[in-house]
Amino acid sequence: MRGDGAPMKISCILASYNRPVFVRQALRSIRDQTHQDFELIVVDNSTKMNFLEILRDPEFQSLLTRTVVISQRVSTEQRSKVNMLGVAINAGLARATGDLVCFLADDDAYFSTWFEKASAYFEKAPASVSVGFGILKYCHDELDFAEHGEIRFWDEIIKDPGGRLDHNQIVHRRFDPIQKWPENLGTESNADFWYFQQLANQYDFHPINAFAAVKRLHSKNLQNHVSLYQSGKMDDLRE
Repeated sequence: MRGDGAPMKISCILASYNRPVFVRQALRSIRDQTHQDFELIVVDNSTKMNFLEILRDPEFQSLLTRTVVISQRVSTEQRSKVNMLGVAINAGLARATGDLVCFLADDDAYFSTWFEKASAYFEKAPASVSVGFGILKYCHDELDFAEHGEIRFWDEIIKDPGGRLDHNQIVHRRFDPIQKWPENLGTESNADFWYFQQLANQYDFHPINAFAAVKRLHSKNLQNHVSLYQSGKMDDLRE
């Protein structure tokens, strides 16, 4: 566990599922980070696109050599019974090698200085500080990186993160052994809620006063189409 003032390598885990336009925006936000000591781990459940073809686009050339793509084929039975976000994140955690770990949804994006700010925070923090969260900005449809508007942030240590924080704004030290996300909650449950509650049993969540991510609010998210997702009929409605 690093805490010696040296720059930290960041492992970013991106869960992807049939969002060829939105995910390109997410990838650009990772590519353009001012802190370039990172690896990207993509766990892809897509049925309508080839993620490697997206990465081979010239605009993502700098990401290609530092990205691991894990392709998962998901059955209808799995969609109806297993929390696939938890499964995807755990597959990514098993491949992570960074000092810090963060998570991004494929329809959201990071502020370009997030990795820099997160790394700088943990470089100076005591080793006992293991989990942090930045400022989450909300937008509708088009990404909006203006550092004002509707945000989610508390300038205080949080001990009850479930339902208060979003996984896009979380960054934590890489744990050994891995702290796994729950997988057997069913599709309706939020795996990040229970993951945060699990972490909160051991660690406080510390505020990092920097903009972390833009979260897109739109009608085609999973929570609005649970039954279609479980039946496998959501593929053509994903974006």
